[in-house]
Amino acid sequence: MVFEEFQWLDSQIKLLEDKAGNATGHKLVHLNKMAELVRGVHKEMDINFDKNDNKYIKIIGVLKGLAEKDSLNQTAAVSIVSYIETMQKVQVYVKELNRKNNQLNAWYQDDARYTRVHKRIKEQKIVNSHSKKIYLALSGIKNDLEHMVLVNDLENVYDMTEALNPLVITRFMNQQQIIIDVQTTLQIAKLIAREYMPDTSDSPLPMA
Repeated sequence: MVFEEFQWLDSQIKLLEDKAGNATGHKLVHLNKMAELVRGVHKEMDINFDKNDNKYIKIIGVLKGLAEKDSLNQTAAVSIVSYIETMQKVQVYVKELNRKNNQLNAWYQDDARYTRVHKRIKEQKIVNSHSKKIYLALSGIKNDLEHMVLVNDLENVYDMTEALNPLVITRFMNQQQIIIDVQTTLQIAKLIAREYMPDTSDSPLPMA
């Protein structure tokens, strides 16, 4: 069964609100603070625009571990303390992840598609180059695509990858002197194509 992080976080907020509804005094204050903490985690995760990032996936794993412990339904104080400490760490971690994402995203004028491609290139070590050169190459490709008359006629990832290959060679190898081979060119082109067509197949559409 797939773990749905937002659905689980929503359930935690509701559970805390229900408990707060029957509480008074210090316990009420404590429960409200816990609910606010979980809302904060939910908000930070929701605004993250790169949910395929291994670091984001790591956060989901941590939350899944909390879900399996079912800490809010435990009576032991140590379980609740551990729950709060873990949630606080998650909030700090995802905030920092979002900060770094936004910092890189500013290079691309808030175009998250190219920020994600940039990150995948670095994470997968597709090319051996500085971030600035990768940025210049990808920005050039973005500009090329914006001025490509037939870009809207491309129907699937395969077609777009084919159209991108020469652009990748020009911008990465010819202009930025980043060494790439055929396989590397294809990897980069496909990363970009999937950002433009995330819901389409790599295969050409069948002829009518």
